Amino acid sequence: MILIMPASFVSDQDDEDDDLVDGLNYTADYDDEYDEKDDFQNDVGVQLQTSANLAPIIEEVQSKINELFKLTCFAIETIEVSQYDSETLLVEFKGDDAALLIGKEGYRYKALSYMIFNWINSTYDVQLRLEIAEFLQNQEESIGRYLVNVCENIDRDGRAQTKILDGVLVQIALKELRAKYPQKYVVIRSTRDGLKYIIINDYNN
Repeated sequence: MILIMPASFVSDQDDEDDDLVDGLNYTADYDDEYDEKDDFQNDVGVQLQTSANLAPIIEEVQSKINELFKLTCFAIETIEVSQYDSETLLVEFKGDDAALLIGKEGYRYKALSYMIFNWINSTYDVQLRLEIAEFLQNQEESIGRYLVNVCENIDRDGRAQTKILDGVLVQIALKELRAKYPQKYVVIRSTRDGLKYIIINDYNN
């Protein structure tokens, strides 16, 4: 991704504005695992089907994921699985070695989120919020501070675009901007090198 790691929605428009983001800083250059999903779903307000009762799923996921990670060499506490919202499981990794699961620039975090999401989504039809040693919380706080200036530009000019954001940050920013500006066209775009940024504009503009 957000990053709750929910289904994200990415535009398939041509990248006519690539030159606008040349030279901007970025934190990582990997793609987000959900980039193949269609953007139109969020724009028309289509919501994923919610699970009526996640309790049996939570119990089963917690049992299986702890059994799996007992086989690793990492010193981590019991992995906690709980309900984040009606369609999302919160999976939390804590312990002395939990931070090692994040990896440089979040590469291990991304890999784990990809694997766990694909497992629980295909098996139980639920979404994932993965928290490892407060990594996601810190990323959300960081992107929140960054978006203050972006929102000022939107409020002043009616449109804006972000700097290049990595797979975790771009999903967090997308969710926050769409929640704050539901009347705006908010979409992820890609540079020719596959780096991600977000544009915010009026519809039919």
